[in-house]
Amino acid sequence: MIARFNFRNALQLDSPPSLFLIGDVLEGEISTGMVLRIPLRPSLTLNARIEGIELVTSLNRHDSPVALRVAFESEEEAQLISDLLRPGAALEVFRPADV
Repeated sequence: MIARFNFRNALQLDSPPSLFLIGDVLEGEISTGMVLRIPLRPSLTLNARIEGIELVTSLNRHDSPVALRVAFESEEEAQLISDLLRPGAALEVFRPADV
């Protein structure tokens, strides 16, 4: 594991099918191309490649969460992942060679 990401919320995009996973980097550094391990159930995880990273800014917040963009094969798959992820989940991030 290279880094940990605290998931807060997801924003789904339809074209191309993808999710912006919004949250905070708890430790380490995250960059495009790294692999995000998404826990769906206690015995089931999904590995997804980070396609992009955006800084989320807000006038009301002093901290700036990060949005990790992850692409999926279909809108249905992205919706399923969005529905299964729970706020507060700690997601692990790896280099592609470490997975």
